[in-house]
Amino acid sequence: VPTLTTPTDYVVDDACAGLQCRDAGWQSKAANEAASLFKEQLKLERDTGQVLFVGLSLADTITTCLKLGHQRQAANLRKQFAVPDTRWYWLKISALAAAHDWDGLDLFAGERKSPIGLEPFLEVAQKHGGPREVMMR
Repeated sequence: VPTLTTPTDYVVDDACAGLQCRDAGWQSKAANEAASLFKEQLKLERDTGQVLFVGLSLADTITTCLKLGHQRQAANLRKQFAVPDTRWYWLKISALAAAHDWDGLDLFAGERKSPIGLEPFLEVAQKHGGPREVMMR
């Protein structure tokens, strides 16, 4: 326990205590989110019968769901963990292109106005060897 001798010491000590509380709050939130993700990954493994979700990051879990065609589960993860629209679009277009789901990519491009524009749709299709028809739409 440090010895506090001047009023400045008390202010600095109070500020540090507040900082530690803030850090503890952030750490607590991160631990709770990690535990929630772990529970969701266990549920995904149980529901799909595929043992490959536990230990993945949130982004990788969503991407794996999308690649395997588990759209509803991926959307639930997006909602539960408040994934921003731009991040969601990048994850989804990358996963659909990696899975060569060109119809799904085309449907997703037409769902609503994309927060990342349409150029990334073409870029990922080209990167993953999309058919010429997909890139001309």
